[in-house]
Amino acid sequence: MKKLYADIYVVSVEAGKVIVLANHRIGVELAKLPPAKGAAEKGTKRAGPGGKVTRASEKPTLKESVGSKTRGKRLKKLGSTPKDAINKAVDKLAEEGKDVNVKEVAAAAAQPIRSGTGVPYTQGCMHL
Repeated sequence: MKKLYADIYVVSVEAGKVIVLANHRIGVELAKLPPAKGAAEKGTKRAGPGGKVTRASEKPTLKESVGSKTRGKRLKKLGSTPKDAINKAVDKLAEEGKDVNVKEVAAAAAQPIRSGTGVPYTQGCMHL
């Protein structure tokens, strides 16, 4: 069965890589945006009992920019990761036969690697 679907898996990995690199680019662009200050910014006020915030300047919040804070934080984290580390994480996931998606690549790229060995470093563990 694996041989039958090998071509489909290759296309799936390439599509996942394109999506991850596109999200990396979005994270790079998000990092360039100035942070929104909300009601703390001069010239803003809270209107009514609902606590709506009206802003004088139109700086969108992270949630307004990408849909949710969690996704925005994940994109910023991915954007701050070097492209080489992302490519290595994609290759590693593909070799292991795992799904190549933003969440998995961000987790794999965030693991510190011991220099020269290619083995993930685990803090607090003693290897005898």
